[in-house]
Amino acid sequence: MGSLPISLAISLVICALGVASDYSSSESSGSNPCFSKLKCHECIRTSTCAWCAQPNFAENRCFRPNQNPKILEACSEEFTINPDNVFSMIRYKNLTKGGFITSGGSMSGGSISESGSWSSSSSSSS
Repeated sequence: MGSLPISLAISLVICALGVASDYSSSESSGSNPCFSKLKCHECIRTSTCAWCAQPNFAENRCFRPNQNPKILEACSEEFTINPDNVFSMIRYKNLTKGGFITSGGSMSGGSISESGSWSSSSSSSS
């Protein structure tokens, strides 16, 4: 009778280790878009990823800075490449062809942010 609780405890430990192993592997690959990026240009195209260019860096060079502060401690700031993804409209100009104005919409001077929101830099009066 005494062997039943021990075998149950061993089974629970093995089960818990299996679940923990599955969780850590999904964290490192499935739910982490940075994990599979092996080159800097691939990494920084993903808005949530940063690249560590530090020589002899032992960790995965492409990482999520907001979710892994230990890597930020290991990769000094001068070697961390994490550009902001910004879209700025420098000039808006309607395209014309054959005397007709061709426009994709009713935009007037302004800018579109990364989130897709539009902010107008000109005032219009009716």
